[in-house]
Amino acid sequence: MPLQICIPLLVADQAKIGTAFGVWRAFNNSGSTIMDVVFGVLQDGTEDNGYYKVLLVAIGIKAWAFVLGVSYIIVDYKLLGKGMTMTRVQREAIEATIDDRDANPLTRRRSKPWFTALAFGLLVAMVATAWAVFLRYLI
Repeated sequence: MPLQICIPLLVADQAKIGTAFGVWRAFNNSGSTIMDVVFGVLQDGTEDNGYYKVLLVAIGIKAWAFVLGVSYIIVDYKLLGKGMTMTRVQREAIEATIDDRDANPLTRRRSKPWFTALAFGLLVAMVATAWAVFLRYLI
């Protein structure tokens, strides 16, 4: 299941889902811009313009994505009440029995200012890197 599907489950205030999808899209587009240029530079630097280095980097990225996927499952089970891995029917049945939404891990969402600042800093760095790489290899 792609992470994009889980965004509505992770956002505490449902009125902010559009913002959450916008931030996700900004991360996704910045990463795509950076990696498109990196793959091009790697291919240009490979003998006979082959794909050997590109494939090694792509395999490394997919291996990291697997590690992240496993960590998402662990976080879901330990901190989020298994909300990302249960069916909609199961989730709605459990949510109907919850009295205090702030006490149950399935519905509790606490924002941490340090994490928000870290994520925003990472996004700014990725956007700046995307522009720098784009301009560097444009000329």
